[in-house]
Amino acid sequence: MSFKIEPSVFKKEFLRVNLKKAKIDSHIHVFRFKDKDTKQIVYYAPSVELSGYGATDKKAQQMFFISVEDFYSSLALLSPKKLQSELQKFGWRKNKVQTKEYSPAYVDLHGQIQNLNMVAEEIEMLTIDV
Repeated sequence: MSFKIEPSVFKKEFLRVNLKKAKIDSHIHVFRFKDKDTKQIVYYAPSVELSGYGATDKKAQQMFFISVEDFYSSLALLSPKKLQSELQKFGWRKNKVQTKEYSPAYVDLHGQIQNLNMVAEEIEMLTIDV
């Protein structure tokens, strides 16, 4: 699985799932911040509820990528019905036109980040392409 992380350009999030090939392509938003208590760097993707953390940015990124890889690998093994059910738990809906693509329900940026234990004013929004 290859990962590319970069500053966010507010591109629409998507998950494209091909169960026949057991392959998932995606573009998801990720928040990077420093935890107020532990001072750890945290990567958090609210649309899939995945995170990774570490003392350094590199360690936090590695842990985050492992979480994404594990999650996507488990999704790729599901039946179409179970896949749709699992993604709906995170607010994703199946695209009626492109039947292998899912898009998230609206995520309120302020509602998501206000409950995180982060150092004030130190959050960066990134995107990840898998």
